[in-house]
Amino acid sequence: MSTWIRGRLHQMVKEEINAGKRIVVCPYGEWGMFLVDLLEKAYGIKDTIILDNGLSKYNSAIHSVEELVTWDTKDMTLILTSINHKNNKEIQDQIRKLDGDIFIRNILEPEIQENPGREAYFRELKKLLCCKKVAGKEFIRVGNDEGDGGYIMVDDFDNTMRAYSCGVGNDVSWDCDIANRGMKVLLYDHTISHLPKVHNNFIFYNFGIGEADNCVPLKEILKRNHDLDNQNLILKMDIEGAEWEVLDDIPSELLNNFKQISLELHDVCKEDYCENILRVLQKMGVTHQAVWIHGNNAGKAEIAKDILIPDLIEVTFVRKDCYTFIDERCEFPMSLDLSNLKYRSDFELGNW
Repeated sequence: MSTWIRGRLHQMVKEEINAGKRIVVCPYGEWGMFLVDLLEKAYGIKDTIILDNGLSKYNSAIHSVEELVTWDTKDMTLILTSINHKNNKEIQDQIRKLDGDIFIRNILEPEIQENPGREAYFRELKKLLCCKKVAGKEFIRVGNDEGDGGYIMVDDFDNTMRAYSCGVGNDVSWDCDIANRGMKVLLYDHTISHLPKVHNNFIFYNFGIGEADNCVPLKEILKRNHDLDNQNLILKMDIEGAEWEVLDDIPSELLNNFKQISLELHDVCKEDYCENILRVLQKMGVTHQAVWIHGNNAGKAEIAKDILIPDLIEVTFVRKDCYTFIDERCEFPMSLDLSNLKYRSDFELGNW
């Protein structure tokens, strides 16, 4: 957690200073002190405004929140540094009552940027990722039961299936859950030399999926494993943005070999990627139906006309010819969902 918060504060400071904003720190706890120190040592700013109602009683250099009304705050950004949701909410509520115009960034809240110009793209994206319920089947959580690394999937597995896990890193919780069901799991990752945990049903390959160095196209991988005609496969893919190229390249008839596909989709809001993203999702929609979607709160989101699109999206697709679907309201997050960063609020996606 501390590594992520340090990185996030560094990013916030850089963004606000580049925008010409003066930073106000509140409260002056562990991370408030870190932020003040960062501003002084990295940017030479020695007169940072510090707000802390408790400490203001004892230190004249620290101000109370009420003093905000005495300043011109239109060019200021207040960064809430508490890692306690209740504390930050109380501070935000107090500031709202003051009727001030200061811009607030909360370390615990996922960032949402208004972008009205993206409405047409967001509507098309939401249409292509529209979720349906699966008749007669239940959902289960596969993988990490504390946050990042877990996916919601249809509870429809048997030990004759083979699972492809593309992108491993330091988390094999999904792979272990699948392997514990008796399935062989083929794991691919060129960024690690060995797995963080072993299992009798794991087969690890120290190369990645795709066209980059030390990577192999998914079609070639299926060929090597004699799975070109195997329609009893599962795919989990988290390869840091390379998924768009991989999914674009694989023929639809081979994509159809996967009964379930769970993905982390990266850079969904990146304008340069829009055309490619829509093309890939249109292609997937020919053979597969989205049944679950979740916004990864480690990233930002954009909103246009009430359509909220996270930049990082987790989604599960199932093959259309294997299931019957029900057109009912699908609200996300659902009860099985967990925040990727458990100390930050989740994205409320609503009906998909």
